[in-house]
Amino acid sequence: MNPLLPLCIGMVIVGGGMLWLRLHPFLAMMAAAYSVAMLTPTGPRHRRARGSVYRCGRPPA
Repeated sequence: MNPLLPLCIGMVIVGGGMLWLRLHPFLAMMAAAYSVAMLTPTGPRHRRARGSVYRCGRPPA
């Protein structure tokens, strides 16, 4: 998935939530953060997590 797609969706959620739904900015940003996290593919997150564990000196599981 193109990384700009979740970014644009998050921006639309923040802008629409504050302007159209009249949400508090914190709630709009939390909703956008949750939606972007759900749209992010799990592959890069798992690779980054395994790499950080390996860099700390422990072998990957």
